[in-house]
Amino acid sequence: MEGRERLQKASLVPAPVPFIKDATLLDTNGRQAGRYSVTLLRSDPLTLRSAGSIGPARRTIEVRLKRSGFPALPDAVTLNENEEVPFPVGRDAQLEAPEDLEGIVEGIARHATDVHNPGVGASVSLGPIGSPTDYRIVVVNGDCEFESATGYGILLVRGDLALNGTVSWNGLILVIGQGVLRASTTTVAWVSGAVFLTRTRANDRTSSAPLGTLLKNRGLVTFDIPAGAASIDRSEAEMKLANEGFPYVATAYREY
Repeated sequence: MEGRERLQKASLVPAPVPFIKDATLLDTNGRQAGRYSVTLLRSDPLTLRSAGSIGPARRTIEVRLKRSGFPALPDAVTLNENEEVPFPVGRDAQLEAPEDLEGIVEGIARHATDVHNPGVGASVSLGPIGSPTDYRIVVVNGDCEFESATGYGILLVRGDLALNGTVSWNGLILVIGQGVLRASTTTVAWVSGAVFLTRTRANDRTSSAPLGTLLKNRGLVTFDIPAGAASIDRSEAEMKLANEGFPYVATAYREY
């Protein structure tokens, strides 16, 4: 746990020397029970080794980790549509079923820095978000307008997203739910990172079900951007920065 927290806060490189060395291991009563050290073995796949001892007993655990958050996207713009459209090779399987997509959304929402709930029939208007040193995780549970501003991080919109004026975004724009993204004819937009649209919800939103009914299969999305209004460039670096607010999770481990 402490090793993952250190990785979350600082950039570390693999080394034979532990980055946590001879730390105190406490029992449930807060008393010293043993010692442990943690070493970063590899960066790809990210692998930690924790070696500990309690009295004469010794145990070593190696664990592979990956950053949680939103899966990597192979394209600058992904229109993740219904089952009649073949699911592209190389795209994360979690992005296929509405139920799995909603699970990703829940994970993002748990770590959101900003949450907006405009309500059915209303829309939230967003101004500047974050900075080059402060990538945010913004969740809008409804319709959203991003107008004449710059943003950094993840913008997750569950309803319709409208772009107006001169806007730029560094990171990920995710429209998951109604799957609608529009821009006015006067919009000039720049995105560095990636844009992802998918419809997981029916357009039957009510005050008691503000996001709409969960669909069995992905529906058709709306990507209405006038020609020349937007420049969207895929950036692996920006996608990575957008996900840095999420914790590492274990994908495999072994003990010996």
